[in-house]
Amino acid sequence: MIFRAMILLTVLTSCATTKHSADPRELAIKLVKITSVDAEKTARITTRTAMAPLVQGLKDQGYSSETIVEVNHIIDEFIDKFINDPTLNSQVVDLYVGEFTVEELQAMLDFYQLPVGKKTLEKTPVIMQKSVDIGLVLAQKHQGEFVRKIDEVLKNSNCSKCKEQP
Repeated sequence: MIFRAMILLTVLTSCATTKHSADPRELAIKLVKITSVDAEKTARITTRTAMAPLVQGLKDQGYSSETIVEVNHIIDEFIDKFINDPTLNSQVVDLYVGEFTVEELQAMLDFYQLPVGKKTLEKTPVIMQKSVDIGLVLAQKHQGEFVRKIDEVLKNSNCSKCKEQP
């Protein structure tokens, strides 16, 4: 009986050790692969959101819909270039390795294999987009006051170059 217990303990200990003794870089690479679709969607959402004021400004200035379409095409090309940059994944892997232990990387990999982890990967971009939409509505709600305050500060500032302009 004691012999069986020792064998069981040895097997369990060796499994636990093996599970967490993997190379952190290999674990991070697996994690980046699992989350890359989510990361790509998030990057697209974030960049599109950052570019929204530019596009809206062009619309407000009266640029044609053809010009807006062309600008949106250029934005899409820009997003594709940095998302598909060959150094992106390597740099993200470096971030994971620098920020998480082997055990934490393995725990994240285990989590993403669970149904709730898979759902997290599926729903995160949706939640991000809806959060961005909420943020844009709130920003627009408060934009008038923000612009007014900035204009007031600039109007009352001592800008030597500003006074030289006609």
